[in-house]
Amino acid sequence: MPEENGRVCILLGGGVDSSALIPFFQEKGFNVAGIHFDYGQPASFMESLAVKDVGKHFRISTIHEMLRPVVVSDAKEFRFRNAELVLAGGQSCVPPCLLAIGIHAGTPFYDCSPRFFERMQGLLSDYTGGTIRLVAPWIDLDKHGVVSMARAGKVPIQMTYSCQRGGELPCGECLSCRDRRAAL
Repeated sequence: MPEENGRVCILLGGGVDSSALIPFFQEKGFNVAGIHFDYGQPASFMESLAVKDVGKHFRISTIHEMLRPVVVSDAKEFRFRNAELVLAGGQSCVPPCLLAIGIHAGTPFYDCSPRFFERMQGLLSDYTGGTIRLVAPWIDLDKHGVVSMARAGKVPIQMTYSCQRGGELPCGECLSCRDRRAAL
């Protein structure tokens, strides 16, 4: 794991994957901060509440920013979402530092794949002269592995939120709800 001045900025979405990165980096001695983007997603409000609660639990500073233009969604995914989040996160971080994303194996989305990670890591490094480095510790873990890491790090899983529809109660039907239910 590369160390960039002992600081890491985590892209926090409110779910288990990104929340589990907090204790992972804290245990390695990093100064951890989090950033949550509202990119027009239906779940933004509930995700933001989860980020605040989990951030408070782990005593990290979190910032919440609006990201415009709105990320386009079809019935299955938010296209280009993780690419936009990585680039926006790179603009919001103070280098030198690491920028962490909670993508993991086992999803059908390109923006959770090793190929996506390698390309974004290269792009971010090129833009910043290597002063901000992208890391994805869960890239080779499936959802069960991430949940195991979350439990090992004592993540308050009940505080996390993973529904794509954004209701106060998870819908239980979207891909995020099904993924979470299968792993828990």
